[in-house]
Amino acid sequence: MMDFLEVVMTRRSCRQYKEDLINDSDLNTILECANWAPCPLNLQPWEFIVIKNKQLKKQIFESSCQSTNKLAEVSGKRWLSHYKVDFLIQAPVIIAVVGDPNKSGLDGKESYQHACAAAIENMLLASNALGLDSLWFTLFDQQEISKIIGVSTPKRTIALICIGYGNDSSPRPHKKDLASKVTTLV
Repeated sequence: MMDFLEVVMTRRSCRQYKEDLINDSDLNTILECANWAPCPLNLQPWEFIVIKNKQLKKQIFESSCQSTNKLAEVSGKRWLSHYKVDFLIQAPVIIAVVGDPNKSGLDGKESYQHACAAAIENMLLASNALGLDSLWFTLFDQQEISKIIGVSTPKRTIALICIGYGNDSSPRPHKKDLASKVTTLV
């Protein structure tokens, strides 16, 4: 297994997947790592829905295509209408990360999303450590996707995490220079 820094620095988003299935042991490890994420007041506001069903993945794909087209119209970012979301069908597993706003910390209704993001990062890193590829996807209509996968309010679908064996050889994107991202106050 890779050391931690290598896991972090080699992780990348994958948008093309092979048909190869993920074994249940690896999937369980990924979910277990997500469940160990830090969270305010240890409220653990997340739930995970594992989606393997091809018909559900097709519905998620179709809804997400509509969302990208709608966003392209309203935002003026025409490139979005050409954004391919085929990975939603290709990935053997999609994990829907669902958050409960009633399990936020003292800040009101926001920290549950931060906690879910920490769980997501743990999933992405665990996937990479196990030799799997992943994608953190949020370009969807939250209410529509929640309806498709059976999530009812007040809970919210925060993200869809695609996991599988990548079929994408594109290079890792360049990260901006750290000096442009850090301010030190002394």
